Amino acid sequence: MLLLIILLLTNFSLVIKEPKSQISYLLGNPIIESSEGYFDGYNLFVLERRDISNYTTIDKTLFITDMVGDILVEKDVGTDAFLSVEFINSTTLLYGNYEGALLWNIETNVEEQLHFKGHHEYEWNPIANTYFTLNQYLVYHDGLDYVYDRIVEFTPEGEIIWSVNMSDFVPFEHWCPFQDTEYEGMADITHANSIFFDDVEDVIYVNCRNTNTFYKINHKTGELLWSLGEHGDFDLYDIEGNLKESLFYHGHALEKINYNTFIYFDNDQHNQEDAQNRKSRIIEIQIDEVSMEGRIIWQWISSADYHSAWWGDADVLPNGNRLGTFGTLDHSGSTDIGARLVEVSNDGQITWEMKYPLDGDIAHGVYRMERVDFAPIIEINKTYWVKSGEEANVEWEAYYNFRNKFEQSGSYTVFFEGIKIETNTINFERYWQPTKNMVNLATLDDGNYNLTFSIKDESSHYNNYYVNLTVSKYPPDMTKTAGFELFSFLIPAIVTIITITIIRRRRRSSER
Repeated sequence: MLLLIILLLTNFSLVIKEPKSQISYLLGNPIIESSEGYFDGYNLFVLERRDISNYTTIDKTLFITDMVGDILVEKDVGTDAFLSVEFINSTTLLYGNYEGALLWNIETNVEEQLHFKGHHEYEWNPIANTYFTLNQYLVYHDGLDYVYDRIVEFTPEGEIIWSVNMSDFVPFEHWCPFQDTEYEGMADITHANSIFFDDVEDVIYVNCRNTNTFYKINHKTGELLWSLGEHGDFDLYDIEGNLKESLFYHGHALEKINYNTFIYFDNDQHNQEDAQNRKSRIIEIQIDEVSMEGRIIWQWISSADYHSAWWGDADVLPNGNRLGTFGTLDHSGSTDIGARLVEVSNDGQITWEMKYPLDGDIAHGVYRMERVDFAPIIEINKTYWVKSGEEANVEWEAYYNFRNKFEQSGSYTVFFEGIKIETNTINFERYWQPTKNMVNLATLDDGNYNLTFSIKDESSHYNNYYVNLTVSKYPPDMTKTAGFELFSFLIPAIVTIITITIIRRRRRSSER
């Protein structure tokens, strides 16, 4: 609400629409279906509309919508805009337009055009306030030009301060056997499509679509530390423990989700085991850098009508669900549906989906999508129970506003019965992992109490969370049966007495 008030008070061309019960005004009229268990938040993405009769782009629009498709933020970003967009802090989006990388503060409408260009990915380095991106270059070999990618680190002013050539690590022989091409038929060797910067280790992970491999690079030295995939250093195992040559084919959107696990969108394009398989997946890969083993520990395999030969994204949400962007304009198993944005539970059930049907000759595509919120998130049971006579140590979890790659800071305050009892700073764990906290209320008398958590991000966007704390001998849902405990205890004794009585009467009867 605070965000909406600020946006409405500013005078600029950003379109803010009050939430409505219908979604007919959202471009493409997507079909949205949901069931219990989805993670409530907002969806950030750039929607591309393309005329498939001549394959020309009609427009590209940046949206933030709620879960039923109501628009909170809408911005025409131009037909040459970058298709990926993400928050780098609680107010600022990083994406690209025809001039290059761009920062946009959605609250003040201040735009900062950065002075460099790249393709596929812009990644912020918060330590140095610099940006990584990808540039293509040509390598001449045996009379032919080969297309490679260079990872480049720029200052906001456009000065190159660091770069690595992927041709230093990737030989020509690693070119996809299906011979992907780029630029008038030139061999497209790497086709890098995502960069992930880990500021703790000071390393860069870069994914190369056409080699079915991703690479870990030392940011200080530019040294290749290892690679994982078809041309990697790891023994690879599928989810059933089978040794594989590769775990993915032409994938996208490599993301780290904890210190040794990655989430990845496997497009399953140019599958060298079965080229007709065409089942795009969300996968999680756990690695061991000592034994040099990598294995899939979770996956969701889509049907053919989700198959995305290109584009795609995957994320883990705070509730454990996975978010998948099967975003192509059509799919191998269906030309009637374009982008399919899906949330899947841990056991593989679709809990939420936004899908874009073909509108005449207009198809709709989404390269990536992020689930976000506008304030930090608190997770705790709203009816918290403490057993009589025990110390009330109330455990709660906090999450930042979005999937934060870097540590973000904020603060929180705890109120007990309306009285402030604790105020402190908080550093939110990376990758939308839970930040675990506890407040000690000592030993309380039996009864019901009000407990309030107020949490803020670095820009003072806040969220209040109210808890009904019960101190009792039995949990609140057992209060109706607690009184039955004594009766339950007496049942065996009663049965025994009745049995003995019957036996005695039978004996007396037989004696007569």
